[in-house]
Amino acid sequence: MLTTDATMDELLVAESVETPSAGRNGVVSLVSLVVILTIVVTAIAALFLPVVQGATAFFYFFLAGFGGLGG
Repeated sequence: MLTTDATMDELLVAESVETPSAGRNGVVSLVSLVVILTIVVTAIAALFLPVVQGATAFFYFFLAGFGGLGG
């Protein structure tokens, strides 16, 4: 009986302690999710930036080749 009472007391204490910290953990997880998404989007943009620059240079090369930039 003593073990059961101690367990119930521990559960009550743990529940009352975890309730505000769960809110903070929710905010922390939301912030970390935003940070991770920002890093992933930045990494993808950094990977595709040379592709976009290459396509733009390719386009300008043909535009200049057909006299579009030469006047």
